[in-house]
Amino acid sequence: MGVLYCLHTKTVPEERYFRYNMRAFCPLELTRENFMLILSGARALSVFRQNRLLRDLQAVAPALQGLSARWLHLVETDLTAAPAQLIDLLTYGDAFDDQEQGRLAVVVPRPGTISPWSSKASDIARNTGLASVQRIERATAYWLAGAEDLDDATWQALTAKLHD
Repeated sequence: MGVLYCLHTKTVPEERYFRYNMRAFCPLELTRENFMLILSGARALSVFRQNRLLRDLQAVAPALQGLSARWLHLVETDLTAAPAQLIDLLTYGDAFDDQEQGRLAVVVPRPGTISPWSSKASDIARNTGLASVQRIERATAYWLAGAEDLDDATWQALTAKLHD
C-alpha cells in the first residue's frame, strides 16, 4: 500500500479544488494543516461483480474494453506519512493485481455524509492508538479501458452507473 496523493487546503483559485465532505482540497505544496493521506487499497470488486459491471457499462458505451477497481482510503490526519500501524489496519481483502489503465473515475460518499464504514474505521484507528487520525473514509477508483475518447454525454451516462 502506498501513498497516492497528499492533499491539503490552501488559498488558491476555486477551479483548482475538489470537494470532499463539503471541505475543499487542492493538491499543492504540503502543510500540516488539514492534511489528508490517500492510501491505495485492495481490489474493490470480485471478478464476478467486475464482469457484471463491465457488461452493464458496455450497454452504455460499447467501446469499453475493460474495467478494474480498487479501494482508496482517505485519511484526515496531521501526519505527513502513514505509520505502519495505519497501513496494517487498512490492509485487507484480495490484493489489487489489475492494471491501472484507461480513464479514471473516483467514487466517494456524498458530500456532507459520513459512511458507516468510515465511522467504524475511524473508531478502530483511534482505539488502536492512532490519535492523530481524525477520520478515515473509503472511496473506489475505477479505471475504464476504452473510455478515453468518449464524448461528455456518454461519459456522464457511464459514470452515473458507478456508485458506492
